[in-house]
Amino acid sequence: TWLNVYSPQAHPYQLRLQPTLSGTSQGTQPNGAGAGQQPRSTLFVAPSASSSRSGVLLGWAAPVSGGRPLRQAPAAQAFAEPYVCVPEAGVLEQLPIPVWSSRAVMARWWGSTASPPLEVELQEQADGSLAGRLRNTLPGVTLRECLLAGGTWAWLLGDLKPGDRVAVRPEDQRDLEGVLRNWRLVRQEGQFDRYVRQGDPYNTESADVPYILQAMLFYQAAGGRSFVRLDHHQWAFTDLSRHLAAGRAILLAKVAEPAAQVDSSGGNALRRTWTVWRFILPIQPAPQESGP
Repeated sequence: TWLNVYSPQAHPYQLRLQPTLSGTSQGTQPNGAGAGQQPRSTLFVAPSASSSRSGVLLGWAAPVSGGRPLRQAPAAQAFAEPYVCVPEAGVLEQLPIPVWSSRAVMARWWGSTASPPLEVELQEQADGSLAGRLRNTLPGVTLRECLLAGGTWAWLLGDLKPGDRVAVRPEDQRDLEGVLRNWRLVRQEGQFDRYVRQGDPYNTESADVPYILQAMLFYQAAGGRSFVRLDHHQWAFTDLSRHLAAGRAILLAKVAEPAAQVDSSGGNALRRTWTVWRFILPIQPAPQESGP
């Protein structure tokens, strides 16, 4: 979870993050609005100090340059008291934010779900592609713009509402790197019957959060630095491309509901959110051909 907290005035803030991974029944109004609201169903077992299977870490995300944090002038003239970080509790106290300034905050949290979020039946084919099906078993959660990656292939599965099932077929596969880089065939100038593959260069100045996240989450699969033209050492843990080489599949989907609640001095600090879920999926190996 990444946060960018803006303050129009010099103020020490208390931030508290709590994972709230939950779904709503069909027909529920977004953000809890509207009459006839159906109760939310908890998907995520909240972090507990007594359990090693769940937890949350919160801290200030300092910008880096050349692998080292950038040093900024301290705001001692405005804030005399130091801030307190309790990472395992998901709390930052007295975080100083000068006037018309912002602070970047990052959290990492983990836990378990009450039941498997997906039904997965994927089998590798002799040519390295996949065949099978997926079913969304998340209560009240629609997975939007689903991208399934397996090996060097990709499938654009669209939206999966609760209970929806989708077939994964070899004939629907596309080149994964081509999808991530938006490859297309363009007629070569001066050649009537000759086409070349052309993609869009990565826009390093883009502020499109889902666009940036896709490049972070599939950094190596998209071509790494040769494509993105940015280092990824600070956020290398977000790139799970290595799972593709290890014989697993990755499902990437957008979700409307935020996955965490952030309180600031007693109020919800979230004003605009983007939520992306990733699932690491098992793949059954291709059946061995029996000899004569």
